[in-house]
Formats: sequence, structure tokens, C-alpha cells
Amino acid sequence: PYAREEWPLARALLGETVRGELAHIERADCTRAIVRLSAAPVRDGLGERIAAVALVEDVTEQRRAEIDRDRVWELSADSLVVACFDTRFKRVNSAFIRAIGWTKEELLAIHYLDIVHPDDLPATIDRMRRFAQGESCVECVVRVRAKNGEYRHFSWTATPVPSDQLIYAVGRDVTAQKRAEARQALLVRASGLL
Repeated sequence: PYAREEWPLARALLGETVRGELAHIERADCTRAIVRLSAAPVRDGLGERIAAVALVEDVTEQRRAEIDRDRVWELSADSLVVACFDTRFKRVNSAFIRAIGWTKEELLAIHYLDIVHPDDLPATIDRMRRFAQGESCVECVVRVRAKNGEYRHFSWTATPVPSDQLIYAVGRDVTAQKRAEARQALLVRASGLL
């Protein structure tokens, strides 16, 4: 809801350049739309403002798709991560935050290699090299240090986008499964000693 003098075209007539403001409008058929507004003054050869131009782009479907994506991102029971090739997290979802106890701000401020188990670092660094070449991974298990110091096992499926220097990953906490496997292995060994 803009006042008349706040509309980007009115501001451009006063000399302001406006880029990409979002506004909610009502269409002639009474449906609502989200538009991206941009405007700029037009000047003559002497630099005097003589007009303004505006661009109105209907981004309703794009914004709805973004909202849907964000809802799925946050509702997922699996850990979802977007990471950069420079070993920083770009985006993490609530499931990952809950699983390891770090806040979103803490995770976005660190290098993810800082929370990888030392024994898993060589394989993780090798995986990074392969990501840079465009190779994906399926069910790559990496131990990740939780805020309380405990290491959690995550099975990651990840795909890189080398042109964007990004990795998109889905992780499942398999710590309970790994502990059960370790107990089973101990029982098998112990039964062999009897």
C-alpha cells in the first residue's frame, strides 16, 4: 500500500532510481498479485529530468513458489544444507539445527570442516575436490560435531553446482543405526569368544 507520492514512478519523476521493490496489488478481476517495481528518471542532454520510466513485473507465481520451497525446507525431517565450495554453510534448515544444537547464526559463521570429525576430514576434503569436478555423492557418511561435543553420524546425499560454487545436500542422522551396528558387532565378537 503506497501513498501516491511513494509509488516508484512518482519517486523517479523526482529524480530517484528505484530497483526491485515488491508490492501487493489488486488486479482488475479482484485477485491479488505481487509485483516487482523499478523506475528511473529520464534526462535530456543537459541532465534535466524530462520524464520517468517504470517497469512492473508480475512475480506472483515466483513468490508463491519461493514460499512453498521455504515451507518444505523448514518442514523437512531431514537435514537440508546449501554449502559453498569455500567450506562455509550458505543455508541450513531447522532439522539440521535441532540435530546438532548449533544456532543458524553459529553455523553460517563457521567453516563446515571445523565440525567434521578429524578422522573423516581426509575423505571429506577428497569429496570436496570431487564436488568441484561436478561429482555427486549418495549416502556418504560423515561424523559431525554437535554443539555439546558429541559426534553425530550423518548420511549425506549431495550434488554440486560447480558454476555456482554450491553444494546442495540432504542428510539423515544415522547415529542410532551406527550405534546399533556397533553393539551388534560387539555381540557377534563376544559370542565367538564363548
